[in-house]
Amino acid sequence: MPHTYNGIGTWYYGKKNEHVREGICEFCNKPSTLKTYDTTKFFVFLYIPVLPLGEKKIIDECSVCRKHRVIKLSEWERMKKEAGEELYNSWIQEPGNVEKAKKLFESIVFYRDVELLKSLEQDIQNYCMNDPQILKFWGETHLFLNQFDEAERAFKASLLIKEDVGVKEELAETLAKNLKPDEAKSYLTHIFDYPDESKLYYIFLLIESYQFIGEHDNALEVINKIEEVYPDIADNIEFKRYKKRTQRHYNSNKRIKGNLISPIQDRKKEGSSNISFILPKVMPLIFITGMILIYTLISYFAGLSRTVYVINGLNTSYSIEVNGEKIKLLPMSTEKIKVPEGTTKVNIVESDIIEGEFEFEINTPFWKRPFIRKLRILNPDKVAVLLREETIYVVDDYRGELPEYDESWYEYYTGRYFYELEPVNFLFEEFPETLELSSKKEKKTRLALMEDFLSLSSYMYVLGSVDHEDALSHIESKLVYNPDNERSLQLLSYYQDEDKYLDFLRSKLDERPVLVNLHICYQDYMESNHPSYNLKEEYTRYLENEKDNNELYYLLSRIEENFQERLSLLERSIEGDNPSAFGYYILGYINFGMGNFEKAYDYVKKAVDIREGQESFNYVMEEIMLSLKMYDDLMERNKVLQGREPYNGSLVLGEVVLHMHKGDVAAAEEAVSNYLERIKDSDSETIRLWDSYLKGVIAYCSGDVHTYASILENMGDDNSVMAFEHAFINGDYDRAADIAINDELGSYYLLLLHLAETDAEKASEYLNYVIEQYKENDILYKKAAECLSGEIEWTMEDINEIGVYPNEKLLILLALEKQQTPYKEELLELARKLNYRIEFPRHFINSLLNK
Repeated sequence: MPHTYNGIGTWYYGKKNEHVREGICEFCNKPSTLKTYDTTKFFVFLYIPVLPLGEKKIIDECSVCRKHRVIKLSEWERMKKEAGEELYNSWIQEPGNVEKAKKLFESIVFYRDVELLKSLEQDIQNYCMNDPQILKFWGETHLFLNQFDEAERAFKASLLIKEDVGVKEELAETLAKNLKPDEAKSYLTHIFDYPDESKLYYIFLLIESYQFIGEHDNALEVINKIEEVYPDIADNIEFKRYKKRTQRHYNSNKRIKGNLISPIQDRKKEGSSNISFILPKVMPLIFITGMILIYTLISYFAGLSRTVYVINGLNTSYSIEVNGEKIKLLPMSTEKIKVPEGTTKVNIVESDIIEGEFEFEINTPFWKRPFIRKLRILNPDKVAVLLREETIYVVDDYRGELPEYDESWYEYYTGRYFYELEPVNFLFEEFPETLELSSKKEKKTRLALMEDFLSLSSYMYVLGSVDHEDALSHIESKLVYNPDNERSLQLLSYYQDEDKYLDFLRSKLDERPVLVNLHICYQDYMESNHPSYNLKEEYTRYLENEKDNNELYYLLSRIEENFQERLSLLERSIEGDNPSAFGYYILGYINFGMGNFEKAYDYVKKAVDIREGQESFNYVMEEIMLSLKMYDDLMERNKVLQGREPYNGSLVLGEVVLHMHKGDVAAAEEAVSNYLERIKDSDSETIRLWDSYLKGVIAYCSGDVHTYASILENMGDDNSVMAFEHAFINGDYDRAADIAINDELGSYYLLLLHLAETDAEKASEYLNYVIEQYKENDILYKKAAECLSGEIEWTMEDINEIGVYPNEKLLILLALEKQQTPYKEELLELARKLNYRIEFPRHFINSLLNK
């Protein structure tokens, strides 16, 4: 250990790559916080570092006695690298070898090798996701390194494969340390049910987690439960301390830090660098009086004027007042302002849509201020989506290897008032096509404001890339701006707590004009979660008070079980000067399922004209256009969307299918080539998969089912739909059924199996599975269940009442046609009408229609 006498001697200065854990010190044998970190040993004079004596690795420094082990940092790094490479190379040859995996993870734990652990993620995903023991080791390693989110995923993956009490306890420990005590508690029920004093550590950890987040009522509930299950625990000193502390703070939300959950590991990002690691090496220069004065002046004046970029993320204008100054924000625009460090108040003014006031804060440490460069963004509406993107520029004659695409090249931000980000090379502008470089290869970054044209899949990806709270804040803010937005309401149901979600819906039911999408979400929620609730009575009451409100006729039709009554309500909803767009849409949807494509088009066209931005309307509209062979119009729509999202492979797939509908194979192949050129900077695997799949679709649409099946086989099993299609085409119906059921692909795929399976017993089993799913769905699906199960003697009028999407209704018709029915020809005639798509399973369906 270093030591000094009267301020002269040796000492450690600076820390980085710090790892903190709670444990027993090997020197004093006391419970303590043990720290492992990189530092530099200095000769010091009056405690001022004068001469560096080498970089060291400090191992398990005790917070009580300060004793620790130490080794040269270079030697430590050499040993870590050698051990990691040897054990990894050994394991990767047999990734299923549990013993080799165990040794590899033990090495990672010993050397705190975060980089190696991170690099293993893809290998684990590729080879070990079916091995609960390796997943357990993976989780334990993440837990040791305080990577709680990763540990949670690993333990849960292990439990999905095999129930294990030990893994449950480790998962509970992870959740508790990650301050998720409610979730942790659900994995510790066995300790309450089958008392075992050796397991009290997990209970104490759970209590500390509740105390740490200030939920003392829940902590006391656990304490009371322990006293019931473990009567002798009342004499336990530690237990008494927990109980006394919880009772004292029961009526407060004060956070209490215990011994098992370290406040350091909860607040400090491990593995990060610390400027104090470098600073001591230049301390002699810093103490020069003149430099201190200059530094002080620079730091002071820098804090008086900080640049902040203000973003309007809405498609409408509004103004804000910042420190008394009014700033007008145009739609989707950016303004630059200057504010002093400290707290700044912002008021939203001149807006009929959003309102309120808030504060944001800029605080940089005075002595670090000149070195801290941040890009500060203010978004008063909290709706804007920001993208930070990286790219690589190289000179023309560059011959070195280029890094492949990585998700870290893209980072999204949304849902907050204020952001402090790392600076970028290009702010709110595209990367230039060419650039003067000072070296042969340079990385550049940009920050962009995303337009509100993202497809749902892209939008979900963006929200999934940010914190849950940020995503929820973004969605809630969008609903303030537009409370009847279809997409935002659907996403809110996914991100919001159920009770809060229902409270929000009910708070808006009386708003006028009627928020139809919100009412739809409310009806769907009540039917799913409160089936005994009388929705019909509620909406009948609404209508009695507003007999001229067409939207209420439509909403009542959604919960009317009698088909003719439902039609009557829908017809009434489109009468008068203010017809319901939703009424037109559903009438079009019903006619679409009956094969009345022209009539369906007329209805849905009117719906779109009235409510242009409704995504569900546009989706059905495009399907109807496809059934009417309006390929050129659909191609124009697709071209516009690709212009907005040139890297969206799903749009390219749509273009390829449209070309194949027209019989233009060359144009389809050209579309594939153009897309591959656009994504040429992506990783090679992504390029290969899109190239193979799109060409496989061309093959299938051309009638070459064998080639399509071969391509699916090489796509891997990650995509359950592709895996199902491959098994189905090859007649491996048992495997296809396992995929459909285990991956919950839905009734559509089980109907396919019912139609294909020659084993009557299995075919009947698949059909019964579908029927049970339909019975749990809404009234449109329940009619299909009644017909398929034989509960009613159905007629073609009953078939018309089945409001299932045409591609699935087609399979229902064929399933009914297999039964002894006098309506075989009528069913086949309608099935042929609905068989307008040429992708999978077109060839199988044709074989049934042409037999």
